[in-house]
Amino acid sequence: MEFDLYELSDKINKYFYGEISKSDLGTWGEKAFYALLKGEYVENKKIVLYPFLKIVSRIHLEENDIADVYPSTDDDLKYIQAILMGDMTFSFQVTVSVPSNIYANSHCKFLHPERVKIFSEVKYELDKLISGEKNTSLDLKLADIFKMSLLGNTVLDTLQGYIMQFCGELFDDNSFTIKPPLRLYAHKENANLGLVKLKNMIECYIGDRNFIVTVLYEKGKPQLSIFC
Repeated sequence: MEFDLYELSDKINKYFYGEISKSDLGTWGEKAFYALLKGEYVENKKIVLYPFLKIVSRIHLEENDIADVYPSTDDDLKYIQAILMGDMTFSFQVTVSVPSNIYANSHCKFLHPERVKIFSEVKYELDKLISGEKNTSLDLKLADIFKMSLLGNTVLDTLQGYIMQFCGELFDDNSFTIKPPLRLYAHKENANLGLVKLKNMIECYIGDRNFIVTVLYEKGKPQLSIFC
């Protein structure tokens, strides 16, 4: 299902102008929220709407104390409207993973399951290097990552961008040999911290580890960041 911040804002405005009914708005919100939960949350333009769609999807419900169902209110919509119009600063964070079943259930055209295989191979080579094994194919596997297109449409694209940037700091250009780490009062560790952090980021990409998506709205525009 195609939707974004501008369509959400337009739907809410039309509701307050009397151009669409509460039922129309709620039904649209319900469909969009369900699509997001089914896997389309991986798209950056949709995950930034997560708390808003949750509210809009309940605007048309009938209150039912027994079933613990409580509809949203017009004041809730006005709060969203103020954020999207840039009158208020708003932020939220959500813990995310991208398990393999999302690839099967989602209609998101930006998901590329073949990339998970490549990142899994990189993780395998990293495990060997971290454990002290010298003969690895990490350089070749990392080179495969840098051949991938980077569009920035999904949280995985954003995460891949972080990984590529981190690799640029961790390894020498082209050769992928590890740069000697600089230290300032760092605790002693058994493994190179940079390699461990890189492994953590890759585990986030392939669905083995949770990561946090933070979204900050300032002047009506969302800024998305990822923390592994």
